[in-house]
Amino acid sequence: SGSVVYRGHFMRGRQNGMGHVTYVNGETYHGMFRLDAMEGRGVYTSPNEHWKYDGHFESNRFNGHGNVTYFAGPHQGTTYEGEFAGGVYHGMGTMRFGPNGSSTYIGDFEKGKRHGLGTLLQKGTRLECRFVQGFADGEGKEFDEATGALIRQGTWKQGTFTGTK
Repeated sequence: SGSVVYRGHFMRGRQNGMGHVTYVNGETYHGMFRLDAMEGRGVYTSPNEHWKYDGHFESNRFNGHGNVTYFAGPHQGTTYEGEFAGGVYHGMGTMRFGPNGSSTYIGDFEKGKRHGLGTLLQKGTRLECRFVQGFADGEGKEFDEATGALIRQGTWKQGTFTGTK
């Protein structure tokens, strides 16, 4: 219809309290509003339902604890549960990649990327390492996930094992 539709509570002519809004591009939000802004607990769904965020909002941005699920597109099947700041992954979180959760990262995120201490589970292995801008980068240990046996220990640089000291 070409217009924003809001159903919910108002205070002094502004969206305030529980409400539901549908935007022109198909995005929807159902949750708490404060002075016309998404504020508090809510659920935001992208156009065509490609992804959904369920969690805390502050000033119209994902902020605090929440989770994102991707239903379509290049990230289909990926989920994230953890902390957000300023609309991006930031703080402790768990991300499962792909339709079958074929790999999982548990650890620190900074500005939307794996950054800090973390554990990466993939292809039957468990890598415990520091991550920098999304990649394993620093001293780490890789274990066989089934047996717990140490596979290798040494240095990773931008996601590649570069050897032992």
